[in-house]
Amino acid sequence: MARPINSLTETQIKNLPPVQKEQLLSDGNNLFLRLSPTGSKIWHFIYTHPTTKKRKKKNLGPHPQLSLSQARKMIFEYHSILNKGLDPFEYAQEQAKAEQLKAITLREVAEKWRVRHSQEVLEKTIKNEYRRLELHLFPLFGDMPISKLKINEVIEAFTPMYQVKADTTRKVIIYLNQIMEYAVRRQFISFNQLSGLKDEFSRHKVKNQLYQVNCRTFYAHCGTQPD
Repeated sequence: MARPINSLTETQIKNLPPVQKEQLLSDGNNLFLRLSPTGSKIWHFIYTHPTTKKRKKKNLGPHPQLSLSQARKMIFEYHSILNKGLDPFEYAQEQAKAEQLKAITLREVAEKWRVRHSQEVLEKTIKNEYRRLELHLFPLFGDMPISKLKINEVIEAFTPMYQVKADTTRKVIIYLNQIMEYAVRRQFISFNQLSGLKDEFSRHKVKNQLYQVNCRTFYAHCGTQPD
């Protein structure tokens, strides 16, 4: 980063006389103050894009709302990002987008999945499927950011229901997995952290559980225990 010249002071800026035509005053380090005949004073950052090498000018804000020291601090941060080979304004947009993706909830993604899924199944089918989600999934996890879902928490939440409504639970888990895979395709999340749920709530497991219950009942009735 270039050595700051810091050629301006707040007193100088305050006492600048009116101008007949637009002027650009340099504070050094690619920070400029644009003066206009209307009396406005606007901070600008003029820099070279690290990839395209094109000259770019960005409006930072008006003075005195944005003070000289604040403008210099912004410029210092911008140069730190430029030194990494990144455009600071594009980087800020990418960061904001990433934060938005982190905050998107399961319910919001499910609604997008519903629109996409409705193109593949009958209206009655999607209505029934989404109703199950509204009854059994959304009250538990609907308002949680989809990136924050954890498989152990979902298993713990659905296990009681699985004991009494195994078929309904499996259907909800299937829909949830489809939503998660949709979220991966749309880049809301980088991977499906709930991919093992179907194995946890499989038909085979239900049969094993019923078998174990029946065995315990049988041996209790006979007064013996298995070897």
